[in-house]
Amino acid sequence: MKKLIALTVFLLAANVAMANETCSSSIKNRTIQGDVRISGSCSLSEVNVRGDVIILPGATLTLTNSVVDGDVESRNRFKEVVMIKNTINGDVDLERGTRVRLVENTVHGNVDLEYTSGEAEFDRNRISGDLKIDKGQTSRLNANTISGDLELERNTGRLLLSGNHVSGDLECKRNSQNPTGNQNQVTGRKMGQCSNM
Repeated sequence: MKKLIALTVFLLAANVAMANETCSSSIKNRTIQGDVRISGSCSLSEVNVRGDVIILPGATLTLTNSVVDGDVESRNRFKEVVMIKNTINGDVDLERGTRVRLVENTVHGNVDLEYTSGEAEFDRNRISGDLKIDKGQTSRLNANTISGDLELERNTGRLLLSGNHVSGDLECKRNSQNPTGNQNQVTGRKMGQCSNM
C-alpha cells in the first residue's frame, strides 16, 4: 500500500512538472495545464494557458486569440510583446523591455508597464483594473475602456490619448511632455498634467 501511495505521489508530481512548457517557436490550438516560459521568438495562437505566461530576457511574444488564466509577465529586458484579441484573467505586468502592442484584449486584472525603451500602443482594450505606464517612451492609447485608474508617470516620449473611457481617476505627473488628445471620458478626477484634458 505504501509503495502504491508513493508511486501515485510521484506520478502526480511528474504530471505537474510536465505541465509547464517553454516556447521558442510556436504553439497553436492547445490547452497548457501550467505556465509557459517564452524564450527566443514565440507565437501563441488559440491556446488556453491554465497558468502564467512568463517572458524571459531578450524574448519576443506574439499572443493572439487565446485565454490566459494567470498573468502575462516579464521582469527583465523583453524584446517585444504583441497581444491581440486575448482574454487575460490575471494581470499584465511588463518591465524593462522594448516595444509593446495590445489590441482588443480583455484583461480582468491590472496592466502595469514600466521602464520600456520603445513605443507602447494600447488600442480598444477592456481593462477591469488599473492601467499604469511609468518611465516609458511614447505611448498611444486609443478607445480603451478602463474600469480602474489610468496613471501616466515619468515618461519621456509623447503621450497620445484619444477616445478612452476611464471609470476611475486620470493621473499624469512628471512626464517630459504634457499628454495630448481628445474625446476621453473620465468619471473620476483628472489630476496633474491631465487636469485640463
